[in-house]
Amino acid sequence: MKAMYLVVDSKEAERRRLATGLRQFVPGSKVTEAGSGLEALQALEQGGVAPSLVFTTFELSDMNALEFLGRLRQTAWLQRPPAMIVDEDIADRAVIDCYRLGASGFLRKPVLGFELREAVRDFSRAALLRSEPSVDMEIRAA
Repeated sequence: MKAMYLVVDSKEAERRRLATGLRQFVPGSKVTEAGSGLEALQALEQGGVAPSLVFTTFELSDMNALEFLGRLRQTAWLQRPPAMIVDEDIADRAVIDCYRLGASGFLRKPVLGFELREAVRDFSRAALLRSEPSVDMEIRAA
């Protein structure tokens, strides 16, 4: 199975930058972009495939990451959403709440190429250790 990523950010330039980085570092992966939480949830429902990893900013145009992660968990086939929160600044309490709802980690904007590559690599290793279905990916160095 090839890696599938979902990038959710209300700011198109930020979203495109992250999606382009994923396509560059994980050749052959599928990257879906969404400009809002609702758009992301609809894309997941239409695609019917759980993403390898979701990248979302904390504040979306229609909800925040806590609401988004909560809605992801309500989706029967996606109860433990693998998600990275990507934001400039986030309160400590919100970080704890995001982890409780299934966030896998945090990246600070602007995300540098090596940070994105390391986040994907670390998550992939952790998924293998948890004996989740393997994802066929080759992560390229910059």
